[in-house]
Amino acid sequence: MPGSVATIRLVSSCMDRMIRKCHMRPQNGARWLSSSLKRIERERVDDGGCEAQGFRAEMKIDSSKDIKARQKSKSILRVLLIRHAESVNNRLYQELCDTGRHNYWDYDRLPDPPLTEKGWVQAEELAMRLERNPELYDFDGRQLGIQRIYTSAMYRALQTSSPMHRHMRIPTEVWPDIHETGGIFHINEGMLRGLTHDQVAVEFAGYEIPRGTVRDNGWWRGGAETYEQMLARTHSTKRRLIKMAGELDDDMTIAMVSHGSFLSALIRALTQAKCSFALLNTSISCIDIQAMRSEYEDIDEAEGDRARIRVHYFNCLDNGRAKT
Repeated sequence: MPGSVATIRLVSSCMDRMIRKCHMRPQNGARWLSSSLKRIERERVDDGGCEAQGFRAEMKIDSSKDIKARQKSKSILRVLLIRHAESVNNRLYQELCDTGRHNYWDYDRLPDPPLTEKGWVQAEELAMRLERNPELYDFDGRQLGIQRIYTSAMYRALQTSSPMHRHMRIPTEVWPDIHETGGIFHINEGMLRGLTHDQVAVEFAGYEIPRGTVRDNGWWRGGAETYEQMLARTHSTKRRLIKMAGELDDDMTIAMVSHGSFLSALIRALTQAKCSFALLNTSISCIDIQAMRSEYEDIDEAEGDRARIRVHYFNCLDNGRAKT
């Protein structure tokens, strides 16, 4: 069924250039998006539709062949997409960019970098911002706090989530599949596996660590992930989020601590946007996912790809939610 999708033209930052380039440089947090959304460009696509106004955009993704089937709405999964705090590699890359030494990146970068001192401050501020400003995620009268945190198994994401887990006392689960594009690798090192189950359990006590994916010899399969493999992982993550939304009996809010390039790709997969998103360290993007259920059994198999996606804001660093 023909529809329209909102294409928001943003700029890709230095760290997001590995995905795609856009045409505008973001300023601070969600305020920057206000001017960008005024220039939303509508473009025809084969299925789905989007309506955008202010900081809000709503999209219904329907891949079913039977477009006449009536739908029943399910509960809403509100997802806070959070990029990790500043890592050693973030600082290194900026220094190399500033001094024109880009060719040293592959050799000087760390396979699984920790946070910088600045990054730790950012992580603490992020936890306090979420704890003290529930309007960032509870702005429509649902009176629901963040009920679960999911974090990448990469060291910088685990460290970023730690103050949130400690301050807000929220169950926190390691989700290896939301790692950064490429995985854990280095041009001068062999097969790298990442943190082991015991290493995570000791340093991040209280986290839920899946034995099936975070093993005794590490969570990463080794080698560098290709762009195509990252896209496949992005779509499997999207399907898992839609499945989570479809299984809810009541509305739920979760936080996902992940990485700039992967979150940019995930937002594109969810919204069908045609650009990348230059997400800043510890920025928050808020998206609602509402799975759709058909009354007809013959199209139930399409349920995993059926959802209404509502974007509330992107790239917010403010203490309060951006005004709509």
